[in-house]
Amino acid sequence: PHHRIKRCFALVIIVPTCGHVVILLSIIIAYNLSFGEYFMYRVTPVIPQISAAMLAGMVLGTAWVNLSPESYYDMVEFRLIDPQLAFIRALPFDIKLLTFGRFLAHSATALLFFVIGKELWESALFQRGFLRRRDMGLWAIMCLGGFLGALVTWWLTQTKGQIEQITTYGWSVPFGGDVLLAYMMGKMIFGGKHRAIEPILAIAGVSSILGLLFMVALDPIGDISFFYLFMTGLCSFLTWRFFGRFAPLALSERDKENAKHLTPYLIGACFCFLFFWGSGLPLTLGLLPIIPAIAHGSHAFGLFSMPERFLHDPLNRMTHLMTPPLVITMALFGLTQGGIDFQAFNQVTLSLWLSMMVGKPLGMFIMALLAISFGLVVRPLDLSKRDLALIAVSSALAFVTPSLVADVTLLGGIAREGARLGFGLALLSGLAFAQMIYIMRGVGNLPQAK
Repeated sequence: PHHRIKRCFALVIIVPTCGHVVILLSIIIAYNLSFGEYFMYRVTPVIPQISAAMLAGMVLGTAWVNLSPESYYDMVEFRLIDPQLAFIRALPFDIKLLTFGRFLAHSATALLFFVIGKELWESALFQRGFLRRRDMGLWAIMCLGGFLGALVTWWLTQTKGQIEQITTYGWSVPFGGDVLLAYMMGKMIFGGKHRAIEPILAIAGVSSILGLLFMVALDPIGDISFFYLFMTGLCSFLTWRFFGRFAPLALSERDKENAKHLTPYLIGACFCFLFFWGSGLPLTLGLLPIIPAIAHGSHAFGLFSMPERFLHDPLNRMTHLMTPPLVITMALFGLTQGGIDFQAFNQVTLSLWLSMMVGKPLGMFIMALLAISFGLVVRPLDLSKRDLALIAVSSALAFVTPSLVADVTLLGGIAREGARLGFGLALLSGLAFAQMIYIMRGVGNLPQAK
């Protein structure tokens, strides 16, 4: 038929062009985020590399779903294992995760949250870690303000209608943060030398994990198995007891060398991941319990800082080992979760866009001003009120965690596709705003980054 010939012709012409655009976009983003400025608070290259990979996957997914939606959704819903097999039915794992899209959404992102959790753990553990600084109260209050602002905006923009029945728990979707997009926004708005980059990463990292915890509390389907949770904790404890605890104690040279081997930690991580899967909690958090059991360094260099590339303690080496598969899996995550259908505009799209671009940053800024006015926290001397407003805007943009939450709380394809379009509109709006701030700073209307 003629329409199939036209569609094939369009695929042959447009897909290679989109591929060149994706490659060029990835190179530009990686250059701007990694090598834009030399003297600065330098962030590890892992973050810009993952950001570029995820955005490239989103561009390809968007082109695919608009050119050939049938083949795109066949790929996303492809069953990796037949759920009707007897031994599969006997497993305690959620069988829905065995589709290609769902498996990537809840397991591949476990690598990303391992990196985020590792940075937050070190920041809270070490004496000079970011989470132990005096101004951490301000960033915690801004996280709370972002939740409240997103919640109020979502409720105000909801109307009575057919879609209301499948968005009962949808108000939790814009809660989560996104380290990748937050860093990209912060780098574009402030530049690499500014003091605000680290607070942006902290707010986004904490919001990411808290957003998933909200999903656990609101999931009306999942049943939590406390037995498998206990086995997860026991596995982590045994890993620490027989391997991780010997590194700081330095009882003998043999114990120190054994604590540096990655094999016991990798085995413990696999068992923790499997037990956590059986518990019924989001698989995205499956590698977090093993983090305290792994031997770590003794100094804090900042969140996602460049010097950590040159550290050789087991925890940092585990992060280095995960970087190549993390880049690949996040590109596939962007492909399967970031395909935006431009015809999916509905009420969820508008509510999500307003919550992320208006309610969330406004709530952060207002709560910060109120806390400072009442003397609950002290504003850092090197950050102005304008900087706090721009930090709120940079931290509000998110995709990874909200897409995971939307997959569980929005009970319908219409709502989910509308949410993806909302993510895309928020991303475009955020990039346009960041570019405007960059141009204003270039012509001298804003102070240069400190």
